[in-house]
Amino acid sequence: ICACLVGSEMCIRDSTYLANIGANWQITLRHYIGVKYEYTAMPDSKSKWLTNETETRNNVEEDKILYETNLRRSSVPGHLVNLYYQGKINAFNISINNDYYSRRNNNRQSIIENSLLGSNYFIGSDNRIKSSMFASKGVAEYSFKGNTLEFGYEVTATDRKDVFINEGDDLPDANDRIKETTGAGFVAVNIPIKKVELYAGLRYEHTTSDYYQNGTLIKEQSRKYGRLFPNVDFTFPIGKARFTLSYAVSYTHLRAHETCADL
Repeated sequence: ICACLVGSEMCIRDSTYLANIGANWQITLRHYIGVKYEYTAMPDSKSKWLTNETETRNNVEEDKILYETNLRRSSVPGHLVNLYYQGKINAFNISINNDYYSRRNNNRQSIIENSLLGSNYFIGSDNRIKSSMFASKGVAEYSFKGNTLEFGYEVTATDRKDVFINEGDDLPDANDRIKETTGAGFVAVNIPIKKVELYAGLRYEHTTSDYYQNGTLIKEQSRKYGRLFPNVDFTFPIGKARFTLSYAVSYTHLRAHETCADL
């Protein structure tokens, strides 16, 4: 049996809205703060495809099938908030950035198959996603005798809920949620010695990730761990060229409770 697409039509209609507002304030010559808010929305996006397909056997036409695909999407609303501080306290240069983001997405799709032989088939799905994220990073920098000392923190928290409902087939529905929080502290020093430069840093990171299915915590797919990340860079010249030797530790997650370290 040979299937051949002989024609298709497409119709797309959507609208997107974007608005933002922000403010900066210089408190003193050493202290600055700012805030920004951004709103995005795609309240309704509709797409429709009509596709004709002809089925032949031994060069003899046996059937004609019309596929009608409908996709409807919406993202309402999307919020992004940023709050930052830049300043100097005594001999320390301070930088703090905070971000919050949230969004809801709804996607509904249906495929209707109509055959001249009389067979009709319907497949539909409804996917609803709600997600949010908070991130914060603070860095303090101190310079002394040409050297630079840097230390700070990073925090990230995410929450994603994904509901998938099938219609017209035997595939199972899904109701999943993942909540993950990562906190890290780091310190680094940069020491130039004539034409040679040494950079050394140490970072500790702790992550908690919880996976829920139908509102129930699944411990086998949840994880909690702490990791130490050292790194060293050594930069030096040879003639007119500069070379850097680096050492760092990274981790790759394979399966729940299993990690691999690459040096």
